[in-house]
Amino acid sequence: MHFFIFLIEDMSGKITVKSVLDKIGLNTDQYLIYSYRGIGKLPENLSRNDSDPKKRQLLTQLPRLLKGLSNRFDHQPMDYTIFVMCDLDERCLKKFRSELLEVARNCGADGHTQFCISIKEMESWFLGDFNAIKQVYPYAKQLKNYDETRLGCWETLAESVRKGWSRELNKQKQEEGYAVIGKKKKEWASEISPFLDINKNLSPCFCYFRNKIQKLCNRS
Repeated sequence: MHFFIFLIEDMSGKITVKSVLDKIGLNTDQYLIYSYRGIGKLPENLSRNDSDPKKRQLLTQLPRLLKGLSNRFDHQPMDYTIFVMCDLDERCLKKFRSELLEVARNCGADGHTQFCISIKEMESWFLGDFNAIKQVYPYAKQLKNYDETRLGCWETLAESVRKGWSRELNKQKQEEGYAVIGKKKKEWASEISPFLDINKNLSPCFCYFRNKIQKLCNRS
């Protein structure tokens, strides 16, 4: 049996990934999912394990997490893979991936670590299966000429559901903080992810993730 550990930057991602894993056919004893309070940033000194454990942000804790998980699972009688899942945001993909690989190498975890980087945000997984969105929001409208690399983010999903909604949510965010968006993303994940068809998703990021999981399962 292949075992999976998922490190995800927020709770909405955790909800979505769990739903997808269930649809792929994994049992709950085949994986662990850990979510964090945002992406944070990589420590300046990658060779030291001195990040503050109270800062529950994915990249901030990544060296500590990879070292700890490797020490724990290297002695287990099973194959395992750690998936680090985060958004690219405005970073350079080539440089960001290189930095992440360096962290994994420094931690001795590069042989068991995969990086799944969303070019925009995980809401692109929902936009890649518009029928799933329609199950929850029957009057949602699919955008013409949709391009995940430019528009695969929560604002796009909000506008697809209701014109002007992204503007309303951004105004709330300015008044009340980013927690407003985090709460909405969590709601979307809970509502939409159960309707995702894993075989008909048009999101390249989703397909990359699904294929990786299925390949590792078949290899076991």
